[in-house]
Amino acid sequence: GVSFGYWEYFLFKVVLGFGCGGIGVASFVLCTEPLGAPWRGFLGVATQYWWSSGICLLSGIAWIISDWRELTIFIVLSVVLYCVLTARTLKESPRWLLASGKPEEALENLTALAKGNDREIPLDGLPPLKEALLTEPVTIKSILPYKALRFRLYAMAFIFMVNSMVYYGLSLNVGSLAGSIYVNSFLSGLVEFPSHAFAQWSVEKFGRKITLIFLLAVAGIACLLSGFNTVKFRL
Repeated sequence: GVSFGYWEYFLFKVVLGFGCGGIGVASFVLCTEPLGAPWRGFLGVATQYWWSSGICLLSGIAWIISDWRELTIFIVLSVVLYCVLTARTLKESPRWLLASGKPEEALENLTALAKGNDREIPLDGLPPLKEALLTEPVTIKSILPYKALRFRLYAMAFIFMVNSMVYYGLSLNVGSLAGSIYVNSFLSGLVEFPSHAFAQWSVEKFGRKITLIFLLAVAGIACLLSGFNTVKFRL
């Protein structure tokens, strides 16, 4: 918002990209790790409702604050305020703490989570946790020697790359569509809600693998068909 040249803007966007990417991955993991296995798929998809809500909300804010510098500064200040207000309530993942050799802190966070969910806690507290038996930290290098895991890693990395190209390509292209850019952006976020609901149902019914294959196939076919569409709509 305060850059006055192309290279300044470019540098700030690079830093912003690292921040957004890190926050996106870390926040999803932090939301799902404390969950039990039966809830991980359903509530993992549920986190995406906030993303879609943010798109819809930002469309309205951008309509009110049309200057991009003022809008950028407003968003930055909003993020800073959110971080200040939530920093004290945010708990580290008990699973990560346990794997890192910190069972006492993991037990403390689990107790806080149980109290927050109105769970009944024994008078003497939750039972102690067993420290994970790890001789060395698990990294990407730990996966590479195994052919099956290596193939899954490369496949998911490719899928994530293609997904990002298509998703952000469509999102950033709303300015080229007919009608109001604010309405188009709002609708692009709104249409994600039924897709999230379907994904939640499908993950519970058919599992993650079939859901992923089906939704990727539907999205790919829709993108191909849209390239042959010659009808113009105006909102």
